[in-house]
Amino acid sequence: MHLLFKVLTAVVLAIVLNACTTTPTQVPVSEDVDPELVRDHQNKIRMIEQWRMRGRIGFFELTENNRSAANISWQVAPQMAQLRLYHPLRGTLARLEQTATGASLTDENGDTFYAASVDQLLMWHLQLQLPFSLINEALTGRIPSASVDNLKYYEDGTVAGYTLEQRRFGFEEDRWHIALSQYAQVPGSRRPVPLPHLIEIDSDAYKIRIQISQWEDIR
Repeated sequence: MHLLFKVLTAVVLAIVLNACTTTPTQVPVSEDVDPELVRDHQNKIRMIEQWRMRGRIGFFELTENNRSAANISWQVAPQMAQLRLYHPLRGTLARLEQTATGASLTDENGDTFYAASVDQLLMWHLQLQLPFSLINEALTGRIPSASVDNLKYYEDGTVAGYTLEQRRFGFEEDRWHIALSQYAQVPGSRRPVPLPHLIEIDSDAYKIRIQISQWEDIR
């Protein structure tokens, strides 16, 4: 079992994983969605320049049959994204940061590693092939800049899910399925915007569940 899963096994899994598998109450639709509703919601999302969320994340590594979970704090501002995994008693388990000049990973022991991207750090130091950049873009319900398949919406124009292929450091491509649900209006500096509170990201090797308890500092 590699480092990340050793770090996270101290977290109370039952509570977190139960929260991360809540059944969505919305029913996705793929046709007859008013394009104006889609454009209006995407325009609201594009106007957001920074945000912070708190919640819980569950990792399921299918090939090794490993499961781990942690509390999560994720913050995004112009040219910066920062993720912190932590436990109420043990404190910070890992901290990841991506800026315009590079990325860093600080583990529970205080050791810091550097690379061009968080994706590379996860691969090189934790042997995790997880798409940090993809998740970072998906969290708010924004349609990715990359080409996607099976794009589906809810009746109010919010994104329900899509499929995306991402090349793994120049090798084979991974196919990721992203599902977003439990949208709720969140106050912003300009106006309220509906944001998802459950993000489910699956591939052949991983399942990731992010249950968001709080959105804040939406600007």
